[in-house]
Amino acid sequence: MSSDLPNIQAAASQPPRPSDPSAAPWYNVPQRAIVNVEHICIIQNVERAIDTLGGIAKVQQLLGDEGTSPVAQLYLHPGDRMCNPILSKNVGTNNILLQVTVPKRTGRKRKRGSLEPYQDAVGNEPKAPDEMISTAEGAQYLLHSTSANVGKYRIRPVGLIEQTHRFRGLPDFVWSTTNSPFMQKMREHIYPLDYEKMKSFKFDLSRGPKPGMDLIPPPSFTRLLIPFNYGYHQNPAVRRMVDAFGNVTTFNTQVANKILTQMVTYDVESVPAGPRDDLEPIDILEPLKHDLIERLRQLLEERPIWTRRAIGNRLAAPGREWNTKHIYQYAGYMFRSGPWRDAVVKFGVDPRSDPKYRIYQTMTFQIDEKQVEDLEMPNPGGQKPSRKAKNSLSHLFDGKTVVLDGKVWQVCDVVDPLLKSLLDTDDLRDECHIKTDGWYHNGTWAKVRVIMKAKLAKILAGEGEPNDMDYEKIAALPETIDKDTRLLAVLSNKKATKREVQWAADVRTIASAPQRVHRAEGDDGGQRSRTELEMGDGVIDRGTDIDPGLAYTITQEVERSGLLDNDGDAAIGDMDEEMEDDGIVGFGNSDEDMEGDSSAEEEDD
Repeated sequence: MSSDLPNIQAAASQPPRPSDPSAAPWYNVPQRAIVNVEHICIIQNVERAIDTLGGIAKVQQLLGDEGTSPVAQLYLHPGDRMCNPILSKNVGTNNILLQVTVPKRTGRKRKRGSLEPYQDAVGNEPKAPDEMISTAEGAQYLLHSTSANVGKYRIRPVGLIEQTHRFRGLPDFVWSTTNSPFMQKMREHIYPLDYEKMKSFKFDLSRGPKPGMDLIPPPSFTRLLIPFNYGYHQNPAVRRMVDAFGNVTTFNTQVANKILTQMVTYDVESVPAGPRDDLEPIDILEPLKHDLIERLRQLLEERPIWTRRAIGNRLAAPGREWNTKHIYQYAGYMFRSGPWRDAVVKFGVDPRSDPKYRIYQTMTFQIDEKQVEDLEMPNPGGQKPSRKAKNSLSHLFDGKTVVLDGKVWQVCDVVDPLLKSLLDTDDLRDECHIKTDGWYHNGTWAKVRVIMKAKLAKILAGEGEPNDMDYEKIAALPETIDKDTRLLAVLSNKKATKREVQWAADVRTIASAPQRVHRAEGDDGGQRSRTELEMGDGVIDRGTDIDPGLAYTITQEVERSGLLDNDGDAAIGDMDEEMEDDGIVGFGNSDEDMEGDSSAEEEDD
């Protein structure tokens, strides 16, 4: 666009310099104010293109005065007041606008290279000049015409383009208001800026929602004007390959192999008898994995159930521990919940079928992350536990040291004298409790968990080696805790320390609180909720009268306090002790139990 309206006059060209006959001619560039607008659309109708810029008046404002920097506004929906414009960025340029004149196309044709006269082609009428240069096809035609008419076309400089408007911002979202009654009234009464029409504009002041209520869109939907550069590029680890059928495919060289270990729930009817059919054959595996699989099978012949940490300590070579997790799928399966959770079980072995497998039950404890973070701090109170195993005995618990390379221990790997004496009992269940306690009674399992949890906490706190004398009263609690023996699991504040009373409360909580099975699959094959209470499903089979509302409230409070370990067993004491001060002993006690506890305290007095 230009501010000069007279016709363009070609400047006289200067002849080539005598010393250089091949030099191009020289032209004088007229001093004219020209502004370039880079429209984002393909222009086929000049008038509509001007309308998208706000009309001829807005276009003329782009010329502006010297020293000003006007901004162009581009409307993708001209005439729609709800459509926000895209603002241009006025940048300085140093370009020249040229007028190129080529011979007019007549539409007649003749054979290429022939000297025969041109003939009119049927159905090939010549196009108007505006039609030829208004599209991208016109630009291609112009290049072709200049190359085909060497010496016959003319070039004239029109002027210097010193300002260019470019649209690089993101357009705003547009809400269609075509069928909006409110916007129809706005267009009729407000937009014309007629005072008489504005006076007739009325709001609907009636209350309450109405069918088909009109929603007025906001003035704008987004404030993001500059597109974000996501920097998309091809993953350097992706490579191309040709498959057996000759098709070109891609694969990621850094993707780890899938681990297809069979995970079953605690209540599965039959355990897997062999590996999956879709595993890679052992013969094509690398020699190191092949050797580890054979060694793992030998270990499972020696002992049918192992924790992954124990297998790693027995099999993994230094620096190659990662290989062990890829071999479990060839030798055994795992329970995702229950008394043998997270242990590798030999194919065909069902630990729920025989009490001899009780020594392979697992216990999982939640380690306080704050204590783990403080392990590197100087600790004068005791030996500092290490993060990684430096020997092959890290899976054993001796009650003196802890190696933080895992949180799961097996009964047979507990060599602490006090805990071992509790676990080496012949007083077992007649039928396996497949959800939590396994072959042990609820009291036995709860005592072991509470004592071991307390010893772990003391070792991690750096308070020295635990003393078995501190846990004698807890170890003497009943092996079975039900409605009849619950009073025997209560310790009085008169005859026990505060910690012992708390531990006894923890034992009753674990033995009586509603149990949960984490990551267990539902009847429909889907994952069950982690905090799902299994009330009424046969979980509470220990003879306790539990009020569902009270049990649910207490369990939710325990979970929010972060005092549940990974098995869903409570590791609490403060909450239970606080309730004892109010006359409630343990979780979910019946009125009869509370009366009995009160009488017991009176006898102690």
